[in-house]
Amino acid sequence: MSFVPVASPDPQKLNETRKILCEVFNVPELRSFQDEAGQNMLKGLDTIVDAPTGAGKTLSFMYALFYHWRPGDIPNPKTDKIILVLSPLIGLMKDQLLVRQYAGQNKYRVVLVGPETAKKTQFQELVLSKKRFKRNIIGEYGGDDFRPDYATAPGILRGRLPGGLPILVASATMPPDVITDLTHKVGLTSECRRIAISNEKRNIALSVRLIQHAGDSYADLFTLIPHNAATPDDIDQTIIYVNERAVAERIQDFFRVNASQFPPESFEFYHRHIDQKSKDRIQAGLISGRIRIVISTDALGLGVHYPLIRRVFLWHAPRTMCSLIQKIGRIRGSSGEAVLYVTEAYYTKHLQGSESSDDEDNEDSDANEGVEDEDPDQDRERDDRSPIQDEFHDDEDMDQDLPEDGRDYNAEGDGENGEPVSDSDSENDGLNQSIVRAPAKRQRRKGVKQLSPMEVRDRHFLYQFVGTTKCRRIPWNKFFKNNDKVTIPGPPPDPRCCDNCNPAQFPVDTILVTGDDRLKSGRKARSSEEIHDAVRAALLVLREHLAERQFGPDQVWFTGESILQESVIEILAQRAPLINSVTSISDYVKWAWAEKYGSDVLMAIQQILSTFPEDSAATQERLRQEKDQRAKERALAVDNRDKMLDIFRGCDSVVDALTWTDDNGKECACIQPFLRAPSRRVRLILQR
Repeated sequence: MSFVPVASPDPQKLNETRKILCEVFNVPELRSFQDEAGQNMLKGLDTIVDAPTGAGKTLSFMYALFYHWRPGDIPNPKTDKIILVLSPLIGLMKDQLLVRQYAGQNKYRVVLVGPETAKKTQFQELVLSKKRFKRNIIGEYGGDDFRPDYATAPGILRGRLPGGLPILVASATMPPDVITDLTHKVGLTSECRRIAISNEKRNIALSVRLIQHAGDSYADLFTLIPHNAATPDDIDQTIIYVNERAVAERIQDFFRVNASQFPPESFEFYHRHIDQKSKDRIQAGLISGRIRIVISTDALGLGVHYPLIRRVFLWHAPRTMCSLIQKIGRIRGSSGEAVLYVTEAYYTKHLQGSESSDDEDNEDSDANEGVEDEDPDQDRERDDRSPIQDEFHDDEDMDQDLPEDGRDYNAEGDGENGEPVSDSDSENDGLNQSIVRAPAKRQRRKGVKQLSPMEVRDRHFLYQFVGTTKCRRIPWNKFFKNNDKVTIPGPPPDPRCCDNCNPAQFPVDTILVTGDDRLKSGRKARSSEEIHDAVRAALLVLREHLAERQFGPDQVWFTGESILQESVIEILAQRAPLINSVTSISDYVKWAWAEKYGSDVLMAIQQILSTFPEDSAATQERLRQEKDQRAKERALAVDNRDKMLDIFRGCDSVVDALTWTDDNGKECACIQPFLRAPSRRVRLILQR
């Protein structure tokens, strides 16, 4: 049986539909795009709804259901209509399911299904083949991110369902090239209607900040706590998005230690590897306001309504421009603030490119440049991924242990303290291998992927957003072509706009870091291959003994790796000659058990080093010589600065004493000829 559209919807029923939707979903009135999209569904027309987060896309595909059905109607399997919602986000599905159960009091009018389930033949046999599914309307929710199966599931479903069923695609971030690719992949008809609403959030102040302190100190984030905050409610509810699960956990610990005057549960981390009970608790805490700051990977907030969020901070740049705008869209309320933290090196690199392209009319001027990139998913070949998947990533794809600086797509990406990220630092093997180009043809190697034109365009605008010296809304609006879209009424614009338009409106508090909990930076002596292997073997044996001591001999759940992780062992094996005290362990690696079991590790390392006296002595002598050399360089730098200051003062006195008479006969003199002394980094070769 084919789907029978409503060629001419009844005006009276349409008015009743609008009324019941407003009552059920507690909105004063429907927006014009919701009404248009809903009627398109009734008429059997495929529709793309390109509307910002929080605009009410849900009502668009609920519209047709309420045209045919009212809460309290007696069920009739022969005529009942059902909405099939394909969603990539479990959190979104749960949130919307609760809304349906509460609002409609009938959980059988909407079917929420993930893309993997929708593709299975069992779903066809047990659900879609039933007679009542021969007359329905399918609503396909294109949320924030796509899993691999999401690109093909709608097309498969369309082939299994009655002919003529309309599909509604809804998303907040769909640039033109994504819409073109999506139309092909989903199999939308040539009569497909497009509703385009600008996703610009003028009520959100935008800024980019340079990370001032050591990356692993997280001191820059302490500005989230107001000076006069006396209770948790004095802290605006904030999501801090990070690119690595471990970073989310460490930032939570940072706030709980440095803001101990507030309850620990005011600060929580969230990623896909925590248990479901914890996820439910955190989501409930965000809705109630009990949690004030949540540090999360992409796993949180995508498609779910958290009404109290006022700020979104991003600790290092995300992978794509779409991801950036999706995260900013988590902010609710009449005003908010979005802050992107990047390193000085990242900012400087993209400042140069953006300055040359800010004034260019051709937004894809560098679309042919940088077509190779670091592949965060090396087990997945480029040809196996659809452009839709490349543009959108879900929590299963994005919520990974990436390098802490978040620059998984830059060849220069380093981990903490400028150390190259090794295989032990990330789940993505070979993530930071350099790009290699042969003289005659471009070569592919593990860790390098070919970027699609769509990806290149996305990165181009992300870099422009970071590096532009003009309004940050310009690359945002250009990327999504918002100037060609309809705008809908919203909160009044934030007068601050962005840090480029009104820099004085974006002051950054100075954070004084006391103590030194950072890893030591600079060049570090490495173990010889023999010492490295011996220390590694010894620590692998030791960790099993430590696990038995900690958890007991009879348990089977915890292994030695829960005490001494592979990444910790690798760093200790590499730095073995430098480990001469328990304190020195913390200088080179973050290890939670250092205080309790550091002495055991130190003893094991010292025993190994004692069997390599020549190597150990040579290393210590080299370290002593390097220390002496650094001391000489510092002394020379101080001497050079003193000489420069003498020159500076001499020039200053001469210029200060200079006077002259202008054309009017007035005596003139220089006022403040020099603003400050020369920088310490300036070096004059005066010793010659």
